[in-house]
Amino acid sequence: MGGSTLSQEQTGALWHTLEILTHAPRYRTWIFSFFAPYIGSRVLEVGCGMGHFTALLLQCEMLVPLDVLPVAVETVAQRWGHLPHVHPTLGDFAMPSTVAHLAARGPFDTVLFLNVLEHIEDDAQALRHAYLLLRPGGYLLLYVPAGPGLFGTLDTALGHYRRYTRESLLARVTGAGFDPVFCQPVNALGALAWWFDGHLRRYTILPLWQVRLFNTLVPILRPAERVLRSMWPGLPGLSLACVARKPITPHTTRTEP
Repeated sequence: MGGSTLSQEQTGALWHTLEILTHAPRYRTWIFSFFAPYIGSRVLEVGCGMGHFTALLLQCEMLVPLDVLPVAVETVAQRWGHLPHVHPTLGDFAMPSTVAHLAARGPFDTVLFLNVLEHIEDDAQALRHAYLLLRPGGYLLLYVPAGPGLFGTLDTALGHYRRYTRESLLARVTGAGFDPVFCQPVNALGALAWWFDGHLRRYTILPLWQVRLFNTLVPILRPAERVLRSMWPGLPGLSLACVARKPITPHTTRTEP
C-alpha cells in the first residue's frame, strides 16, 4: 500500500487477498481498461502490492512502483527490478520525506492509486501530494471501493478506512485542485457478493472459488454491465473508477498542503 498503518493481522489478510487475486487476471484487465488511455510515459504507481498492475505498466518510459510494505517492494524488485526503467521504491506516501524523494524523479505524467486510497488515513493529503508530483496536464487515476453501506468485515480485515460515494470522492479530488474527467461505478455484481460476504457470512478473506468464478464470468459481465448502465445510469457498483487532470494553470482557490 502507499501509506497506512496496518496491524499484523491486517497486513497478513491483505497479502493473502493479493495472492488470491492472482487468480483474477481478466478482472485486472477490466479495471485497467478504464485507465489505459490516460497513462503517460512517466508513471508513479502508489501501492504496487504484489505487482498485479505493475505488470500492465511496463511499456512506460519510466515506472516507479511504490509501497510501504517491504515484502511488496521486494516482490516487485525480484520480478522487474532488472529493467532499467523500473524503480521499485519503499516509502510511505503520507510522509513528506517520501514525496521529496519521489519529486527527484518527477514530474510524473500519471499517478495511480488502484485499490490503495482507502488504505490511507489522510486521503486528502495523499491527493495533494499526487498533485505536487504531477506535471501540469498530468492525470490522476483512482480505483476505490464504493458504497459506505457495503463496509463490513472484509473492509475491516483489509485495513480500509472508508468506502466512497461518487460525491465524496469528487470532493476529495477537486479539493486537491484536480479537474475531474470522469467518475463512475464499476462491477454491480461484485457489490452484491461483497455485501453477502462482509455482512451475512462475515468473511475476513475473499473466497478463492468466488474469485475464480468471477474471473471466468468477466467476458460476460463486462458487456452486460454496459447495457445495464445505459438503461440504469444510477446502478451502484463495488468500486468507483475515477480519472482527474491537473490543470495547466493552477486554480487560484486551491489550498496548498
